[in-house]
Amino acid sequence: MTGNETQQPSMKQVAQAVAAVLREPDADLWLRLSALFEQAGCRDEALEVARIGMGQFPRDFALALAGARLLAENQDAQEALEALEHCLNLDERNAEALWLTATLQQRLGQATKARATLERLLAIVPEHEAAREMLRTLQAEASAAATPGVPKRPITTPTLAEIYVKQGYLSKAIEVYQEILREDPDNALIRRRLGELQEAAALPAAEISGPGEQPSAVAASSGEAAVETFAPPVVEPSRAAPPSMEERLLSTLESWLSAIHHRRAHVR
Repeated sequence: MTGNETQQPSMKQVAQAVAAVLREPDADLWLRLSALFEQAGCRDEALEVARIGMGQFPRDFALALAGARLLAENQDAQEALEALEHCLNLDERNAEALWLTATLQQRLGQATKARATLERLLAIVPEHEAAREMLRTLQAEASAAATPGVPKRPITTPTLAEIYVKQGYLSKAIEVYQEILREDPDNALIRRRLGELQEAAALPAAEISGPGEQPSAVAASSGEAAVETFAPPVVEPSRAAPPSMEERLLSTLESWLSAIHHRRAHVR
């Protein structure tokens, strides 16, 4: 058994979670089932489960936040922002929802909104260093843009670069480190970190894990063959009634089980 497999949910765990949510669905069971799919590397299925759960329990904050985070990781920034707006309507002082909102606003170029969100966050959590650094950067950029005759130039610091790394934007982080290195070419630490990020950026997407992410169940580990990503089978359009919630969940489970069986066949 590999190190990755020890952290993956077993097929029995997922089957039990599916059975539980079909038997007596509640928000906590939907959240657990979504988390199990995510731990297994099945992020599309995790998002689908979270969406179904949110449809049944729109007032559950934990489920709404999990769905918003999955949307953000899936690069659906605008939809994630809408989900986060709903989260903040439920709990306007939640630091995680505010931080994720600010990073998405910054990603979409909504600097004014991002600054306002960061100020709200820092009023609640003054020691949030990443938020403070991002706010400093956005304020400096706004000041430079408003000063006549001063070219607009991004503020480059290692902390800003690492914020980009945490958001999954390796190319932006690399640009920041390259700018720092141009100004300080003898900085060995910056040069080494730049090399690490350039090497990571050259890896296939499935092999790159950001801080705090669960390892993918379908990523190939040392000595193992790479395994293709499995998606639920495509159903041809028909006049039949749309599948029920139970049928959709069972189809999702079946696709996950097929992926696991296929993977195990490759690593024997």
